[in-house]
Amino acid sequence: MTLRQKQRLFLVLYMIGLAILLMDTGIGSIGLAVLGVVVLVAALILNLMWLRCPECGKWLGRDPGTFCKSCGTQIPWDEKTKRNL
Repeated sequence: MTLRQKQRLFLVLYMIGLAILLMDTGIGSIGLAVLGVVVLVAALILNLMWLRCPECGKWLGRDPGTFCKSCGTQIPWDEKTKRNL
């Protein structure tokens, strides 16, 4: 999976979590609020784990660009990453 695909998946999960929270309309729908928070937290954890510089391993931040802000390496957004087993 490429970094761009991971970023898009994070954004989709984040928007789904927000939509679930916004659907929470009454006192009886506490389950929806909990589900929305769980989805939001999962999306944020995936963001912190996935969106990292392949060279130095630092988190790319909220506004990742073409180059890593820490080490200056060009970020390969459309290159598939190899799995280390």
